[in-house]
Amino acid sequence: MRIMYRVESRDKKERNIEKLFCESMRKTVISYIRKNVPIQKLQMHEDLMLSTTAIHWIEKPKSINMSYVLDVILNNMECLKIEKTHTYIIKFKSVNFPNTYNTIDSIVRFLDKGNEEFPAMYIFSNIFNSFENNINVYWRTFVLQVLHRYPIGKVLLVK
Repeated sequence: MRIMYRVESRDKKERNIEKLFCESMRKTVISYIRKNVPIQKLQMHEDLMLSTTAIHWIEKPKSINMSYVLDVILNNMECLKIEKTHTYIIKFKSVNFPNTYNTIDSIVRFLDKGNEEFPAMYIFSNIFNSFENNINVYWRTFVLQVLHRYPIGKVLLVK
């Protein structure tokens, strides 16, 4: 899951705040997930997460706190810029989830899409899609707050 976009603007002031916008979007997504992801619903799937073959545990714990899982996931979200194309990406880092051989991105995909043992919940993909669909609204609001004027450029999604 990721949000990948490019700001189309010739305005120098808008170009200077692109990185700030990316960080602001990342923090907004994290805040939204913290407030709106149903931890109780995730907690009901704790046993499935421990018993599934999709997660390769180094040493399988007796129980797992889903609030901790969510904190690890959200603390490993990053904002990157691809210099060559001036494209920004908000995504999860490619580091291993604690005590597993799986990356955080694969854990997120597993929690979101599920498998034959674990039902799909689509909690992360729905949130990311919602932010992607409204990215120009966020850009206009951000420019208005930071530069105190309406933006000249617009945001294009990159697939």
